[in-house]
Amino acid sequence: MKKESLIGAFFFIFFSFVGVLAQQTVVTGQLLGSDGKPMIKGHVSIGSFREGTTDTSLEVDKGGNYQLSTDKTGLVYLKFSGVNHRYKLIPIILESTTGNFKLNVQLQAFQYQSNIKELRLLDFSDQPINSKVFEKQVDGTYSVLVETAKKELAYVIKGLDDAFFVSGTQTEDYLYDGNGTGIYKSLVNVKDNKVTIVLDPKKLVFSDAKAKISIETKDSNLAAFVDFYADITERQTTFFDTSSRLARKENGKELLKEYVEKDKEIESKKSSIIKTKLNKEKDPFIRQLLLIKYFVCRTDENYDSDIVKLALDEISPNTKLWLIDPSWIIEFLKRCSLEQKDHYFDQFIAKPSFAKAEVLLAELQMAKELKDKERIKKYYDIITKEYSLTIAGQRAKRLFPELGRISIGATIPEFSVASLNDKNNIINNISLKGKFYLIDFWATWCGPCIAEMDNLHNNYEKFKDKNFEILSLSFDNIPEDIINFRQRKWKMPWLHAFIEKGFESDLANRFEITSIPKPILIDPEGKIIATDDKLRGEELGKTLTTILGKVQ
Repeated sequence: MKKESLIGAFFFIFFSFVGVLAQQTVVTGQLLGSDGKPMIKGHVSIGSFREGTTDTSLEVDKGGNYQLSTDKTGLVYLKFSGVNHRYKLIPIILESTTGNFKLNVQLQAFQYQSNIKELRLLDFSDQPINSKVFEKQVDGTYSVLVETAKKELAYVIKGLDDAFFVSGTQTEDYLYDGNGTGIYKSLVNVKDNKVTIVLDPKKLVFSDAKAKISIETKDSNLAAFVDFYADITERQTTFFDTSSRLARKENGKELLKEYVEKDKEIESKKSSIIKTKLNKEKDPFIRQLLLIKYFVCRTDENYDSDIVKLALDEISPNTKLWLIDPSWIIEFLKRCSLEQKDHYFDQFIAKPSFAKAEVLLAELQMAKELKDKERIKKYYDIITKEYSLTIAGQRAKRLFPELGRISIGATIPEFSVASLNDKNNIINNISLKGKFYLIDFWATWCGPCIAEMDNLHNNYEKFKDKNFEILSLSFDNIPEDIINFRQRKWKMPWLHAFIEKGFESDLANRFEITSIPKPILIDPEGKIIATDDKLRGEELGKTLTTILGKVQ
């Protein structure tokens, strides 16, 4: 290579590197607790918004200060977490022109219930996560005995805050969940395979201080968005906390009704202020924020049809704003007529995005209420094809079992599995033809699956001589888990197979398995004759009796 070429290559690499550095956005700031002071522990995470990924997570210093960077543009999130506090998720729209900025956050403390109904300890030391109920003691504390082979117990408590899992008052350290969920697990050493965990309500710190966000940036749109988001989420949090608190009171229904009516009056006045601002505001982005706020803040059904038309004209169906919180576009679409909504919504769902699954589910449920078969079929096909593994996609399948492959009257999908007892014995839909058989998707780590064992054993004994068989398909981690399980209380004397990759397997996809237990009853012709609730608990015996006849 010539010298000139080497020099050219060097400068190309150098300036490319400088270009990469120039694209980095640096975020600095301070994370504090509800009292305005640094917390025991605090973390800041940044990642792809609503896609479930965390790119960077770091612990703030003793003064609550942090600095992190990202080369991402578009929609990202910053998550702020702290011990004994509710985490705060702040979406940020980063443009190439955004530049570095400073974001200071003061978190809201957990909102502890004054009237505790039930407290549960969730043990994260083992998989699956075990749950145990605390017992109230005469001194006002709550305690629970935990038995575990682990040397250290990692736990959180459910039932102290309506919306969050909280750390316990008995702890030797706190373990932050690196997945960015904002959970801090309390850590306690275990001796002799057991430990008693005590919760002392007197040690809980109560605070009514709201979360606070302040930003220093040259990007006026970013500053406006952060203020908008802080206002919206503060309103939603206050409404949820107040509603939950009132609902628990003795005359909760009356108090809640009164609160909602007052809230409607307040939000109606705010909506008038928003309309006035819209008449004066010229900036397109600020106008979009005002329009969204108009719909999100309302708890009543009254709205201005002219504002709906403005929103349809000025807010692009493909704006990143709609992806931040699905409830925003859901509230907006509620105010649109079917004619107004159709074209807009079709544009919105044209490009797949993880965040759109929940909106599709809401529209699917609305179509169901309206008995609109055309829209039901249209939205169901999209959500089960594009978002099959999302929570919304799974709920859609449960809501409309008659539309899926696993529906009453449908032919069972072809399958072929090796027997757990003898790998040379292949079990498939052909070998089982001519029998009534129950396919039971399960796992030894699945609590509800184990709860069905008594019913399964009793009914197998009743109907095994009536041309009836059971095929249990396990989603366990390894085949040995099933073998060890069957050597104890439940022998499960029927057909078994281990399904490698579980929910990610091709078999799970063909059978549309989104949760377990999943029982499916097939007739001798290979047709599905019952599923789910008709084959759970006492209903299993009733269904089999109806189909196979009463046992003599």
